[in-house]
Amino acid sequence: MLQPLLNYIRERQLIRAGERIGIAVSGGADSVALLRAMLELRDELGVVLSVVHFNHGIRGAEADADAQFVARLSKEHRLLINQSSGDVPFFAKKWKLSTEAAARRLRYELFRTAIADGSVHKIATAHTRDDQAETVLLRLIRGAGSRGLGGIHPVLKIDDGAIIRPMLEVSRQEVESYLKSIGQSWREDSTNTDIKYSRNRVRHQLLPLLERDYNANIREVLSEAAEVARDEDALLAELTDRVAKDAIQLQDKSAVVLLSESQSVALQRRLLRLAAERLGLQLDFQHSQQVLGLLRKNKGIEIELPNGWLARRIGTDDVELARAENTQPSDYEYAVTIPGEVQIVPVRTLVRLTIVRGEQSREMYNPASLLDASRLSQPLVLRNWRPGDRMQPLNRGSEEKLKRLFQEKKIPASERPHWPVLVSSDRIVWVKDLGVASDFAAVQDADAVIVEVQGMQNS
Repeated sequence: MLQPLLNYIRERQLIRAGERIGIAVSGGADSVALLRAMLELRDELGVVLSVVHFNHGIRGAEADADAQFVARLSKEHRLLINQSSGDVPFFAKKWKLSTEAAARRLRYELFRTAIADGSVHKIATAHTRDDQAETVLLRLIRGAGSRGLGGIHPVLKIDDGAIIRPMLEVSRQEVESYLKSIGQSWREDSTNTDIKYSRNRVRHQLLPLLERDYNANIREVLSEAAEVARDEDALLAELTDRVAKDAIQLQDKSAVVLLSESQSVALQRRLLRLAAERLGLQLDFQHSQQVLGLLRKNKGIEIELPNGWLARRIGTDDVELARAENTQPSDYEYAVTIPGEVQIVPVRTLVRLTIVRGEQSREMYNPASLLDASRLSQPLVLRNWRPGDRMQPLNRGSEEKLKRLFQEKKIPASERPHWPVLVSSDRIVWVKDLGVASDFAAVQDADAVIVEVQGMQNS
């Protein structure tokens, strides 16, 4: 194990002579093997070693025993140790993250602190080839492009230092063989066998199945595929950066992206994602496809993106990513009698209510515009949409939030705050473009009220 580890460090230029390297040691086999191997290689590499340990506060006395084990190991080899702890379950709940994600965030905060205070230049973690295979499979299952399928990178730059993974070409089997050969014990984490964690299901169920029934070298294959994906992603990123100089115009709270027909779909996706990242927005595959679909629509059409962002087509090949602006000047609310009309001046819209007598032919009217006159309490209230508003439209079996109905109707998010809603005795009876509520729909041969909407001319 030592020679392949040394070769990998040198080929990837992970460490330079004179650097202080903190070894992240949990007490498990992988991290203990990394520590012992680096102790054997430190003179040849010319580095100063120390130990970094984080107690996640998940396994109680078992985790405390791990911390004591790591402390004794550090003392035995006369190494400084940087120990810290955190209540992962508490922070997982506070941050609305999985236990694994919260643990990783807290652990990496310790790494950043150690680098920031000058204790170490880099942190070395003991991710192995098996970890790489598990990561690639997990990301493939959850959905990932070439960047995600690159798996665990050999180097992750943070602040003024880096986290390095020198054991990515070492298997878990080689780790245990090495530890046994030098008579070194290690700690077993009981949660590593708990299949409620998705990584453990991949480790103990999926990978062994693939290994047994499909490819005995599946771990190596996945690790190699990750390396190819990383290299190709780096090449595409370089190409995208070159094109982006002319294709992305970054503004204060928006970005305009030129997506010409001469560009491949792959390049268009990358330009979109790069522009979004520069704005602090993450686009997944589905959202990227929706934005690209704007190129086949009329100018001015927009779609809703996560976290209050919009994409709109503003030119032949131009798409703008921007914050959804609430253009509503203020809430409005008007009393309206039947017959009668209201001019909603701020949004240049006129709403007119007219009686349609039961004996009148209704063939010329859209049923979605006809209300049962006998069920309405005057005066009605015409107001803008408010969060939480609900209605049961015609031909729907249940009540729905207007927000969901707006999404289905593809009503732009920027227009929703001032969208006209008609209310009778605190119940919504009609909504522009969504029609009348099922309970208030006109019945045959009874007096009805037709709701008409038209735009107002600029004065």
